[in-house]
Amino acid sequence: MITPIGFTSDGAVLRGALYTPESARPAAGYPLVLLAQGLGTLHEWVRETAAVFNEAGIACIAADYRGFGVSDGEPRQQADAWRIVHDLRAAIDYVHTLDGIDTSRIGVWGTSFGGGPAMVTAAVDRRVKVLALQVPVASGSGLMKQLTTPEVLAGLRTALEADRVGIVSGQPLVRMIQTSIDPADQALASDEGTYSWMTEEAKATPHWVNQLTFQTIDRLMEFEPADYLPRFAPRPVLLIVEENDEINPEQYAIDALEKVEGPKKLVRLNGGNHYSVYREHFDKVSSEARDWFVTHLVEAEAAS
Repeated sequence: MITPIGFTSDGAVLRGALYTPESARPAAGYPLVLLAQGLGTLHEWVRETAAVFNEAGIACIAADYRGFGVSDGEPRQQADAWRIVHDLRAAIDYVHTLDGIDTSRIGVWGTSFGGGPAMVTAAVDRRVKVLALQVPVASGSGLMKQLTTPEVLAGLRTALEADRVGIVSGQPLVRMIQTSIDPADQALASDEGTYSWMTEEAKATPHWVNQLTFQTIDRLMEFEPADYLPRFAPRPVLLIVEENDEINPEQYAIDALEKVEGPKKLVRLNGGNHYSVYREHFDKVSSEARDWFVTHLVEAEAAS
């Protein structure tokens, strides 16, 4: 069952959905997984993952990030990872007000850009018992180094610094098209993989806005979530990566996982790309995450 939800985070109302299983509710309530979606995407875009978890008796919650989709918040279309960490923690607060949820069994799942805030949220919030990540951003600076040349990156930093001064001086935020394969658009992501996946998903969510603020890049480059992952120990963490990921370099996340002391699992996929986790590898990655949560969130509680 899908139920619209709304809760506040730093004064802004965030809206999304609660996905509850059709199976009988346990006496203590359903375990729940908080879903953190990718950059510039909407909460509806993780509905298929929620459905897989629901089939295993796990409830899910997802909400549009502040400034995106049906959620409130300004500036619009600015993805600020640290702000999203606060939003995810506010979602956990909200979960504690719901009937039928076992708040002693909360997990977090994050994909792509959402994997970064998911790492930090899980590390700093002890209410999170289990973590699963797929193709996560583990290093904002590392991601930008992969996507650009040193010369382009240096010029980008200069432009971002000038933009910050302009904003303080009262100039409007500079905005960019998020994805396009037309070079004239100078989009943030001009690769075919990003464009084809996002525009396909957008067909079912016509309110999606293909735009990000220029300052989103600055916020991303200062975000190093891999530094937080070892703090999640000794709680269990699953990491799924695509080898040769053309968007998020997998080695940053793998290096962070190696420092985690506790239950952990690394799944390395090959023969695909960053967006394969939503396409040809979806059944594999969703079942791996489902089984991880069943083992450590559902069965572990039953055995205790």
